[in-house]
Amino acid sequence: MERIKKLEDIILKTDAILGEIVEIKKSGIILPGIENSGDMLDHIKIVAVGSKIEDLKPGDYVLDMISADLPVYVINGTKYGLIYRGNVRIAVKPDNFDLTKEDNSDLTS
Repeated sequence: MERIKKLEDIILKTDAILGEIVEIKKSGIILPGIENSGDMLDHIKIVAVGSKIEDLKPGDYVLDMISADLPVYVINGTKYGLIYRGNVRIAVKPDNFDLTKEDNSDLTS
């Protein structure tokens, strides 16, 4: 994965999403499969989408998803997750997401 020059140009399964994982420690979505580790994510910033995904685009944010296996790839020190469109419950466009505010919700899945 380190040899990929442009992540946004990767070829994914038609319903797959690759996104940068933004982690926090106190609240958020529990990373599936590692519930006991205490690692959680605040959101996933979409980097690339499969060819059949029409409603989500690179730059959009995933805020909630169904707990499922979340393969994590570390590329140049940044964590990326591979999720599927059917597992996304809440997503927003960049103009509808305030990165300057801290998430104080107790949302866990």
